[in-house]
Amino acid sequence: MAAAPLVSVIVPAHNGSLLLRRCLAALQASSYQPIELIVVDDSSHEPVAALAESFGARVVRLEGGPYGPAVARNAGAAVAQGELLFFTDADCEVHPDTVRRVVTSLADPTLDAVIGSYDAEPAEPGFLSQYKNLFHHWVHQQASREATTFWSGCGGIRRAVFLALGGFDPAFRRPSIEDIELGVRLRARGGRIRLDPELQVRHLKRWTLLGLLQTEIFDRGAPWTALILRTRQLPADLNLRPSERVSAACAVLGTGGLLLAPLWWPLATLGVALLGVTLWLNRRFYRFFAQRRGLRFAVRVVPLHLLYYLYSAASILIGIGWYLRDLLWPRAAVATAPRLSLPSGGGARG
Repeated sequence: MAAAPLVSVIVPAHNGSLLLRRCLAALQASSYQPIELIVVDDSSHEPVAALAESFGARVVRLEGGPYGPAVARNAGAAVAQGELLFFTDADCEVHPDTVRRVVTSLADPTLDAVIGSYDAEPAEPGFLSQYKNLFHHWVHQQASREATTFWSGCGGIRRAVFLALGGFDPAFRRPSIEDIELGVRLRARGGRIRLDPELQVRHLKRWTLLGLLQTEIFDRGAPWTALILRTRQLPADLNLRPSERVSAACAVLGTGGLLLAPLWWPLATLGVALLGVTLWLNRRFYRFFAQRRGLRFAVRVVPLHLLYYLYSAASILIGIGWYLRDLLWPRAAVATAPRLSLPSGGGARG
């Protein structure tokens, strides 16, 4: 019988000791062994290294940063010994079987990577945090099992494949779409990524409205739009399914109709009709929230969901602008080639 493969679990961390403690405790309780736990301390001023070492983790310390999770994960992968890499975030708790499910999936030799989703029990009780994390859970649960992107919140990949790709693009200095971009490169090389809906982690993050808008527009939507335009790859999955595109168009046009109704009253009727189409197309989405959190919660979700379509449209316009800027003025673009290395000018200790 073949020995169980060693899994290198890589967790990037910049401060956030309280959540990191919960993350590491959950990994320590994993039902799968052997695990090589690697925490990359991205220039924290909190005692992240000491905390990680208390859980038996190997610590890689980056000095002079922070450099962002892309560089931090690359630094962890550079010292990893496992044939399989599992990436999760410092604000996530794995389930006892999470790592085992990664190993089980990647026992299929035709697969290069596997991703999961957040679970349906977010840790933060606030409405916005519950909504956002359950939204992510819904999207991944409905997605195609043949995934078109990677996800570093709960994603496993063969170490040889990761190294051959050059790791995450270090041009991403903030948590952004570095995992999506890695998945695009992997798929372009003919690689396969599976989405396992039962492969789950619990998200511990507390969302605020301002933080959500910043993340969704400038860290996710706009750079993803620019990536789609650069690669000419528009996946029909996740947030980009045809029904989602129609819903977004109806939400934007419907809202516009209501706002312009004082100038010409028939626009109000058109606006209401288009918003009604959006609600109808997403009836299963709202039913999911009603079943999970009750009817009152689901009703409160509706305006936030319409807002999601509006800021998604804004992020597309911004992303198009970024793409044109980089096309017309290449020097304005961050042109760092994807590579697996520590940041220049910084130091690391393992």
